[in-house]
Amino acid sequence: MSRFSGKVTRFSLRLDPETRNMRTEIDLSNFDERLYPGMYAEVSLEMDQRQDALTVPAAAVGSDGDGNFVYTITDNRITRLAVKTGLADNGRIEVTEGLSEATPVVATVKGVPPPRTAVQPSIVSEKT
Repeated sequence: MSRFSGKVTRFSLRLDPETRNMRTEIDLSNFDERLYPGMYAEVSLEMDQRQDALTVPAAAVGSDGDGNFVYTITDNRITRLAVKTGLADNGRIEVTEGLSEATPVVATVKGVPPPRTAVQPSIVSEKT
């Protein structure tokens, strides 16, 4: 099996509902002429990656008319914190602004008591 590196240049914007395939064109080097027009290939696409991104579970991020937010715990009280988000993948969302790695985040926005409610947090560390 040969490996080639290339860049997606065009795609059809139409997904075949039966095969879930999308016609895509990738430009790549073919110096030794091992590839011919019309050939098919199995392709692995590397998407946008951010190695040191701060991510939280998707369920921890809510949104409303004011934007995205998470609930945190400050002095054993619920606090709503506005955040900006980036990429979302595999049940996690990147937080690009408004949150530090040291800030504890409530795992889900569903069923959270109103801000300033006193709570006894149970801290769970997550390694991803």
